[in-house]
Amino acid sequence: MRWRVGEVQWVRGSGGEFSEWGFVLYEQSGRPCVTFLYSHGLDAQAGRDQVQAALAGVVSVKATLH
Repeated sequence: MRWRVGEVQWVRGSGGEFSEWGFVLYEQSGRPCVTFLYSHGLDAQAGRDQVQAALAGVVSVKATLH
């Protein structure tokens, strides 16, 4: 399974701590791993397009934590 970028949608935090336009990046197993939030829907769409383009043809994604 490949990394997948979710659709742009109105995202609300479970505790109501935020409500913004955004999208989710799903890891290879299909679990969500990163949520990107934006003030405007058009910005969220542009960001999603860029993340999707960056993942095109990627063989693997590795996280580096310091």
